[in-house]
Amino acid sequence: MMDKNRTGIPKYASLLSDSGFKAVLAEPRNKEILRQLINLILPEDRQVAEIEEYEDRELDGFTAFSKSARVDVRCRDIHGRTFIVEMQRKMHDRFIQRCIWYGAKAYGKDLAPGAEYDDLRPVYVIAFIEESLPHEDEGLWDGDNFVACYQMTEKRTGEFAPDAIFCIFVELGRFRKDAALLGSTLEKTCYVFKNSGRWDTETVPRMILEDGFTQQLAQACEVANFPPDVKLNFVRDMFTEMDYKAETKAYYKDGFADGMSRGESKGIAKGIAKGMREKALDTAQRLLAAGIQPETIASCTGLSAGEVNSLSQI
Repeated sequence: MMDKNRTGIPKYASLLSDSGFKAVLAEPRNKEILRQLINLILPEDRQVAEIEEYEDRELDGFTAFSKSARVDVRCRDIHGRTFIVEMQRKMHDRFIQRCIWYGAKAYGKDLAPGAEYDDLRPVYVIAFIEESLPHEDEGLWDGDNFVACYQMTEKRTGEFAPDAIFCIFVELGRFRKDAALLGSTLEKTCYVFKNSGRWDTETVPRMILEDGFTQQLAQACEVANFPPDVKLNFVRDMFTEMDYKAETKAYYKDGFADGMSRGESKGIAKGIAKGMREKALDTAQRLLAAGIQPETIASCTGLSAGEVNSLSQI
């Protein structure tokens, strides 16, 4: 029998997780919070007056054979500028190139045939990074300098090229201030990003609640404030995230990769099928414990209504 209490629903969503980041910042109900967050990162001369709409998170290829991508948040302001906001936990060697690629795919995407290049609007890729980027001169980067902005400039004079693609990185790995030392709203916001997932056992610091923006952000992270459909998706995504990590660890521990090299395709297929069913049953039972309706659970997990109802009796 599976343990319903093995993993509970957190009181606050962690903004470092995919599930928490999407539940809080990819939701139109929090559009004003997203606008203020973007403005904290942007220079003062590029502030967002209003977010006009959230756009499809899918970035299609330029042709049917081109690579596509799915970003965490994509929106457009009233001036037609596009903002892509990402949360990145683990760094890889080509992360900056990937962000430039995101910006390039979005830049000019909606330029109609026959339109002038004057109609192109800038794209801003803003990424919150749990770790930190490597820099040529690490001495220039510390706990007070943790936001990196990349844009096109002329090499000799430093003259800026016309507004096109901007990549801005908030390096949370460099930000290590305790709550008592927090100063600006940006610092308090970084603290919320790094600590919201711990507030099940810790009290939200007074410094966070006394700042108008971070108070709103903290309240938006409180799972009890999520609409029912958002809570369902959050719980499902959270468990999927946890299961993926656990399955990846078990994959290597059990020598699964070695089995693949030996061509044990039939056993692998059976193992995958069994694992997927166990995962669906486990997720369904935890959703039941969270108060989600059985018919909703059945539609999300692929289990039958009878299977879900039988789990409620365990």
